[in-house]
Amino acid sequence: MLTAAASSSWLRLASSGRSAAAAAPAGPEPAARPAPRPAGNEQLLRAADALRGLGLSNALKLPTLVVAGNQSSGKSSVVEALAGVALPRAAGTCTRCPTEVRMRCEAPSGWCFRVKLREEWDAAGEPLAHTGSTPETLFAQGTDPAFLTACVSAAQAALLNPSRTAGQRATLVPEPPGSDDDFMTNTTAFTALGGADGYELPFTRNTVVVEIDGGQEDLTIVDLPGLIQTHAKGISYVEMVRELTEEYLDQDHVIMVAVISAMDEVENQVRQCLGRLTEPRCLIQGEEGMALERDDDGLRTLRVLTKPDNIPAGTHDKWLSLVAGERPGSGLGVYAVKNPGQNRLNEGISFDQARAEEASFFSTDPNWSRRGDLAPRLGTTNRRAALARLLARELHRQLPYILSRVKEQIEATRKQLQELPPPPTQDPVRELDDLLLDLVRQIRGTLLADEGYDKSTYQLLDKVYDKLGKGLVASMPAFLVGSSLFTALSHHETGLPSTADRITVHKLSLPPPAPGARLTARGPNCGTHSCKELLSRDTSCDNLGLRRALSWDRFPTHYMPLEEVRALRQGARGRELPGLLAPSAVEDLIKRWLVGSGGGDSGSGGGGLWRCHVFACLDSSTEVLQRAVCEAASKTLALYPEACRAIRSALAARVEALAAAGRQQLEVLVRREERRIYTANRGAYEEAHDAYKRALKAAAKEAHKARNAVKDEVELMAVCLTYSAVVFARLRDGVPLIIMDACVDPLADDKAMRAELWKHLEEAAAAAERAGGGGAAGGGSGSPEAARIPLDARSEAARWLLREDESLARKRRHLSGQLARLEEGLRVLRGLAVEG
Repeated sequence: MLTAAASSSWLRLASSGRSAAAAAPAGPEPAARPAPRPAGNEQLLRAADALRGLGLSNALKLPTLVVAGNQSSGKSSVVEALAGVALPRAAGTCTRCPTEVRMRCEAPSGWCFRVKLREEWDAAGEPLAHTGSTPETLFAQGTDPAFLTACVSAAQAALLNPSRTAGQRATLVPEPPGSDDDFMTNTTAFTALGGADGYELPFTRNTVVVEIDGGQEDLTIVDLPGLIQTHAKGISYVEMVRELTEEYLDQDHVIMVAVISAMDEVENQVRQCLGRLTEPRCLIQGEEGMALERDDDGLRTLRVLTKPDNIPAGTHDKWLSLVAGERPGSGLGVYAVKNPGQNRLNEGISFDQARAEEASFFSTDPNWSRRGDLAPRLGTTNRRAALARLLARELHRQLPYILSRVKEQIEATRKQLQELPPPPTQDPVRELDDLLLDLVRQIRGTLLADEGYDKSTYQLLDKVYDKLGKGLVASMPAFLVGSSLFTALSHHETGLPSTADRITVHKLSLPPPAPGARLTARGPNCGTHSCKELLSRDTSCDNLGLRRALSWDRFPTHYMPLEEVRALRQGARGRELPGLLAPSAVEDLIKRWLVGSGGGDSGSGGGGLWRCHVFACLDSSTEVLQRAVCEAASKTLALYPEACRAIRSALAARVEALAAAGRQQLEVLVRREERRIYTANRGAYEEAHDAYKRALKAAAKEAHKARNAVKDEVELMAVCLTYSAVVFARLRDGVPLIIMDACVDPLADDKAMRAELWKHLEEAAAAAERAGGGGAAGGGSGSPEAARIPLDARSEAARWLLREDESLARKRRHLSGQLARLEEGLRVLRGLAVEG
């Protein structure tokens, strides 16, 4: 902020310049006009400024003069002397952003200035995407030099307070002074920002651009914040200024104007502040275009020596030799200037007076005047002219390469735009309908493994059904008679050879049981454990080696020995006549395997696990279906995140609803098996029963040496094995069929799914309308399912759903704006070539 105390000396200085040029109220006339520029220089510099205004300076590597130096080196005075105008000064670091000064001698309407803001970075330092033809916006303009200083201060405040000044930057521009008033009036909005220490950003990479018509030279320079050693708020601010300086000076096309003070050793200044930034560099033409190479000639560095009047006595020779180019590292040359000190500024010295005093100093000082060979390198006028010549020369030299680069970048940018997905359609309703059609066809092809579609989902469902079969196998009843283990599984399930009666028997090598001992495997009790616990709990027999062998042969890993079957039969005996089995014994043994209930304390067998395996199969199938439909939606609607989220939500809800319906059907199936022991296929049942009975009887006879000692137990085991095979077959096929019918087929019905999705979108749109929100989902003119949605609602909802992903839209805007600026830059360069 430009306070009265801080600005008074500058206002007096500017006012004195204005008073001295009373005959030309439009602005001060330069004290000495330079010789006419070579034909084409002015047009070339204007073209370069136009390219900079388009934000193409770095992209096209325009030769640029950048002023850098220590905060105390007199850098601000150097820039002001070059520009011929006063720039803001304040305690501490007064320049908090790059300031680009464009001076042109030509002034058709008299001396005037324009202050612009070039915003290419956000507050976090990320590049902004510009859709317009230029990133520069006009902030203030005027015809009074005294007004310029305050405008630059306000412009800098606007850039350093991006959120606080958004939408109201015009209110920051100060009121110009009246005819009898030498002081500007800061606006209320500007004053409300407070001191610079309270700004949102301490520094910014965005640029204040000052254009001056009627300047003393055709010249463009960039003034960077002064390099500092310390900052009241910490070292991070010191590093921030250094990083900004490095960012500019490390670029190939930048010609550095390094300001050094005669009050300190040049080596100290280079080492402490500029460091590697002043290492000599030059531009060398190579096979692949302009390339940056380091060399010892320093063709990219020009030094400006300030404060020559403060050189201690007896030390002039080293400074004189430096300016004369007699010391290593002189590079593009060293120029000496003398600017007025603070006391002369306070006295109101004008720019013309300052230049006259400078000329007098160099011509009368005994140390400087004795070296006549240094005259071309002394004074602001010589230095300004040298910079103008240098810039014009580099622009002329680089023009062919700049033209080549802009053409290359136009082609590259066009290619990037072409590689982007198509922009949002002009008919979003039909587009959404077509996307839904593609989606439901994709889902159908994936679930049914149609030709041309990915088969992985179908294969995953097959694995889930196979896992169900393995779970049912592991839960089948098995009986140990002697050393023979019987199960109802066929050789297809176990992989073991079967007998002539197709009975699968596993011969076990078991040590003889101790007298009175019972060989048993205690199974889970479904009444005290959840299905998850049942599926994860170790329910196998006690012998680890035996358990592994059974599992390897796909045999049930838990079984019931003959002794336990006898105990169950005896415990169920009631009023039956001799020789008859108690009906409750048969039912109890079967249900012990099916539902885990029944008599006895052992809870032997795999009871209750069948139900768990059935519903685990449904849960796994649901997960596969959820993943499949969501992946299909993500693939089909990848360019439209809002539509993708809405459709994924609808699909997830649909899968859950279908899974709930499937669960009800499976519950009916399982309860039917648990409650009722029944089969109508009596012929097959009796045949299998007789086969099991013969095999069991033979094993019992061999083990117990008595023909009828275990007659009833054999009958119980034969009935249980036969009926479990019936149930296994019904569940092994019935469960997958129910899942397919209840869950898979409805999802694969593309017509019904399309209608269901439109219904979901219609309800979402209606809910959004009731809530007073904008845009949720919409219908499509291309489908009859969407006809119930009003046309306006469909169109608005579809447009909202199909809006482009913000990151992609940002990239498209950035590339489109960049292409427009590059094409405008090419037009400028072609016009220049015609003029040249």
